[in-house]
Amino acid sequence: MAKKESKKLLAVLIDPEKMEVENIPLFFEKMHQSIATHIFVGGSTDKNNQTETIVSVIKESTSLPLLLFPGDTNQITNIADGILFLSLLSGRNPEYLIE
Repeated sequence: MAKKESKKLLAVLIDPEKMEVENIPLFFEKMHQSIATHIFVGGSTDKNNQTETIVSVIKESTSLPLLLFPGDTNQITNIADGILFLSLLSGRNPEYLIE
């Protein structure tokens, strides 16, 4: 739909290892003043298993669509709006291509 209307989209990527939960509300107050249309959450790793917590707090702070950009299956949660599955296949772990 956006392509047909020549509408530009902008996603902001949030790395769960680098975002502090307590900073999310203020971050989104500022981000809502931007032209961002989507949120991606993910990173190469999530050693502290923060993805689901981060996604949950983000969902409370914005109505923008939230898509997972996982580097690992541990970064998948069903509370996101969607997932960029190909990021698993093109990542560093060949396990997802073979199994």
